[in-house]
Order: sequence, then C-alpha cells, then structure tokens
Amino acid sequence: ALCFWLVVRWIVLLDSIPTAPLAVGVGVGLGIVATLVANILILVPLIVLRFGLLGGFAARRWVGAGGASLLLFLGIVVGTAPCWIHNYFIAKEPVVFSAHGGINFYLGNQPGASGYPKMPPSMDASQSGLREDSQRIPEEAMGRKLTRTEAGAYWNALAKQAIREDPVRWLGLLVRKLRNYWNAFQYDDISVISAMSDSGFIAPGPRFGLIAMLGLPGLIAGCLVARPARWVAAAVALQMISLLPVFVTERYRLAAVPGLLIGASVGLYWCWNWIVAAEWARLLHGYVAPLILSIWLVTLPTKDPSLWALDLYNSARVLLANGETERAGERAAQALALAPGNPEIQFLLGNYWLEKGDRSKARSLYQATLRVSSNHARAWNNLGVLEIQAERWDDARTALTNASRISPGDAKIHFLLARAAQGLGDWPAANSEIHTALTLEPERPEFKLLEKEIVARQSSRTLSPNSHE
Repeated sequence: ALCFWLVVRWIVLLDSIPTAPLAVGVGVGLGIVATLVANILILVPLIVLRFGLLGGFAARRWVGAGGASLLLFLGIVVGTAPCWIHNYFIAKEPVVFSAHGGINFYLGNQPGASGYPKMPPSMDASQSGLREDSQRIPEEAMGRKLTRTEAGAYWNALAKQAIREDPVRWLGLLVRKLRNYWNAFQYDDISVISAMSDSGFIAPGPRFGLIAMLGLPGLIAGCLVARPARWVAAAVALQMISLLPVFVTERYRLAAVPGLLIGASVGLYWCWNWIVAAEWARLLHGYVAPLILSIWLVTLPTKDPSLWALDLYNSARVLLANGETERAGERAAQALALAPGNPEIQFLLGNYWLEKGDRSKARSLYQATLRVSSNHARAWNNLGVLEIQAERWDDARTALTNASRISPGDAKIHFLLARAAQGLGDWPAANSEIHTALTLEPERPEFKLLEKEIVARQSSRTLSPNSHE
C-alpha cells in the first residue's frame, strides 16, 4: 500500500517527462514490489497516460514520452527478473510470477461464485490444502502428473468455460464483486483483523465502511473541482478493477484506503465551501447525491450466514493454535451455528475436543467432516492418529491410506502408516512407508528412530528360528 501511493504521489507531482535513470528506477521499484503483490502493475497505464499528457501534441515530446514508457517497462523487466528467470530457465515453468493464478481465477468465477473466495466442496480450505488440492484434482482429472503451469491452465480453462456457458451470470457476478468491494462487510479470509484486535494491536478508528462511505463521494467531488484528485480517483478505480478477475477480500482492498481517506478529506472540504458559498446546486449534484448513493452501496446487507461464520472460524483456529482452548471452542461453536455441516468448522471442533482430551467427540466430528468432504486429508490423518492411539491398527491403516492417497507428498502420513503397519506386524510395509517418509523429510529425528526400530525388529525376525513360515 505504501509503495502504491508513493507511485501515485510521484504521478501527481510529475511536471515533465522523467529522465532515463528516473524512469528505469521507478520501473525497477515497481517490478520488485510486483514480485510480492503483482497488482501494483495496474498503475502502469496511469503512468504511461501521465507521460503522454506531459508530452502534449508536439511530435518530439511524444517521442520523449514513448521513450520514457519503454524505459519504465525495461525497469519492470529487470525488477521482476528474480521471478521470471527462475520460472522460465530453472523451474522450466512459463509463467512470470506464479502458476497459482489459474486456481484464483477459477475460485473467483466458478459456477456458484459469490465474489468472495469460495472453496469447491472437494477442495481443502486451508492454504496448504488449497495448494495440494489445486494440483491433485487436475492430475486426477487428466490421469497423469502435471506441472504447476499445466495445473494452473486446467483451472483457467474451467473458469473460462463457466463464463462462456453463462455470460449473464458472470456479468451479474462482476456487479456483485463491485458491491463487495464497497460494502461495509469485512471478508477477512485469514482473520488478520480479528487476530490483531484480540491482541490489542489495532488502535481505535474508522473501519472500511465509513471510509468508503465518505471517500467515494469525496473523490467524485474532487474530480469536478481539483485536477490532482482525478489521479487519486483513477488509482482507486484501477486498484478495484485489478480485483474483478478474481475476488474481493479485506486485505486485497486495503491498498485503496489511503486514496479513499484523501477523497473523504477533499469531499468534506468542498462540501463546507459550497455550503458557505450557498452554492446549493453544486452541493447537491457534486456531493449530496453521490453521498446518498454511497451510503446505499456501502450498507447493502450481507445475508449469507456462511460469510459471517468465516471470521469466527479463522479466529477460533488462531486461538486454538495459541493455546486459548476455551475461547477457541466458543467461537468454533458459534461458527458452526451459522454454517451447520461445514466440514472445515467440524474439523476444527474435532481438534478442539482432541485438545480437551475427549477422543470420542473428536472421532465423531472427524467422521462428520468426512461424510461431507471425503477428500479431507487432515480429517483422515487425525482419525488415523486416534485409531493408532486406540491400537485399532486395521482402521488406522485404512484412514491413513486414504490420507496418503489425497496427500501423497506428506511425510508425516507415511510415518504414521509405518507405525500402523508396525502394529499389524507387517514389517515390509512398515519399512517401505518409513523409507518414503525419510525420502520426503530425511532430517526428522522421529522418522530415523522409527526406522531403527523397524530395521532392528526385521533383523531379529530374520535371525529367529521361529520366524520362518
């Protein structure tokens, strides 16, 4: 957000076509920031437009503006080089930044999309689970191993197919995303705000709803009377447009807040001036009418209970990870009341009861999770752990085999499978699984210890005269 508005400030204050070193330098800076948050590049058209307007109509100046634009692009290429050089020449993946854009495009445009991130029923909602499932599902559909780029292309094609099949629905979805962007409802998909509020980190102050309510009419008023405000309004509009291909979350729209605060200040200033000057017509169409529209847009109610459940779920997950078990249980129960049957909330409640020591309730909730989402690898894994603890080795192996099928690259699942095979006395299987676990994570001490136990037991069986069939 800081870099975004430093660039906008530079655009506003620019009074001549920049020198070559400055154009390249700004481009390099944009490129470096883009490797962290790619949509800062949405400012590039605004910069080029500024160069063009500074060039005027003289042919020589147009050449200067074009040259500065080319140097800006050159700087961006240099700034993003760590990403694209690695991807193209080392990883052999033809993407500039990340192949994850395909799944994000699908999540934002799939049938049933809400304009917020919405996980399909077959996909794990956690960050790590999403990465694994976005690779696993295309591979199962194609029947072969895929590169990350190929998996991204699979999701990209599905999203485009959904748009082609129902373009009217998609246009309605774009309108919904615009509504989400300006609405007071905070869809904080990783609950950063709640976590910081719980920790007393966030100072009191206005939330996005009030800022947007005053900022939007303020920017409209500013565009009518103050030329620099038009660049601020354009930057806010471009930042919003950059989210429309995917979805809206609280952290994604954060970058617009400084511009909206500027707009709110400008709007209140001109509102007061028009009142003092008794320019009622200008006040009405330049501020009051946009303010009424803004209030309506910002306060449109969000009625989907599952959206309200998200923040409770995420904050409960953070609290449980931090050892605040009772508060975590309360919030998870509230989340489940809003979204009954949600597999992620049921899984979290299973972890809560496991932390409380009630294995029976934990097992019941893991099973309920799997009835809704049979490809929930973590639920199968935790169910397998419970069966190992109860020494029900066959049930443990069944659960962990399902987990391994879904997440074959998870070393811990193979370690647990080795323990289940050890409990069954299936030493070749135990040896194979622990070998796989060590191949994936060779430095884990508990893996090495179990390997020694299995090797020692196999050796003793080989030496024992009673070990023959």
